[in-house]
Amino acid sequence: MAQSLASWISKSIVQHDREHGADFDTPWTGSSKCGQLVKFTTYRTAENPHAVVRGVISDRTHTVAIEFDAAATDAFETSVAGEHAESLTSCLRAVVRLKAFAFRVNAPATGSDVPRVSLHARAWEVVSGDRSDPVFYSQAVDVSNDEGVHSVLRKWWFGV
Repeated sequence: MAQSLASWISKSIVQHDREHGADFDTPWTGSSKCGQLVKFTTYRTAENPHAVVRGVISDRTHTVAIEFDAAATDAFETSVAGEHAESLTSCLRAVVRLKAFAFRVNAPATGSDVPRVSLHARAWEVVSGDRSDPVFYSQAVDVSNDEGVHSVLRKWWFGV
C-alpha cells in the first residue's frame, strides 16, 4: 500500500492557490488523495463523544495537520448493519483516501514568520492498514516547513 502514496500535499496547496487563492470555503476538487494517518493529537472520550479528532497525515514526502469534520466522524463511527462500529482513532497508521477536504491556515509558530497549514477532512474512507503497520515515510517533513509553499502560505495569511 505504501507504493500508492504519491507526493501530493505541497502540490495541492500550490494548485489550490493558483485556482482559488485564499478561498478556504472551496473544497479540494481534484482527484481523491491517499495518505497515511501517522498520529492523532486529539481523541473522543466518553465525556466528549463528539469531539473533533485531529492528527497528522503523510504522503511520500510531506506531513500536514488534519482535522476531521465532527459530523463526518460521527457517520464514520456509526454501526452499519449491526456490525461493531470502529473509532476513527483506531485507524492509526491506516491509509485513508481523502474524498473532500479544505485547506486552513493557522498562525505562525513562535519565532517563525511562516503560517502553518492544515486540512479539514470532510469525507474519507479507510483503504487499508492499521496500527500494526509501520510509518511508511518517516522522513516526510511538515509541509509548512517546505520553502516551496512558503510564499503561498504567507500570501494566504498576510494577504501579500
